[in-house]
Amino acid sequence: RFAVAIMPHAGSWHEAGVLEAAERYRLGLVTSAGTGMGSTEPLPPSQAGLQLSGQGIVLSALRRVGDELELRIVAEHPDAKEAVVRGRFHAVREVDLLGEPTGGLLAVDNGTLRLPVRPWEIRTLRLSGGS
Repeated sequence: RFAVAIMPHAGSWHEAGVLEAAERYRLGLVTSAGTGMGSTEPLPPSQAGLQLSGQGIVLSALRRVGDELELRIVAEHPDAKEAVVRGRFHAVREVDLLGEPTGGLLAVDNGTLRLPVRPWEIRTLRLSGGS
């Protein structure tokens, strides 16, 4: 089985949102039937999870390593951008593709990390402290 999509657009591919559309196309919605126990207990309050934003910034991988979360991001854009990571964490350090630390702790402000990212750059981060 093979599928292909074509997205005609005017102007540059990054201004037209081609990568965002490709991401939605490749990652279809997966559903599954669920069951419940019929409890009348109230559900716990909802809370925000880890959030990643930034023009052309995409999540490449997310996994738990010990008591930390390892987050790999890619800047899919021809210009330098800023990645913003929000969540319940207080410490972030950058690691290489093998998970070895590459420097000290990065500045986190109230659960928010702002990270400059060069065009087409891959960055791997370890988040700790309540992620």
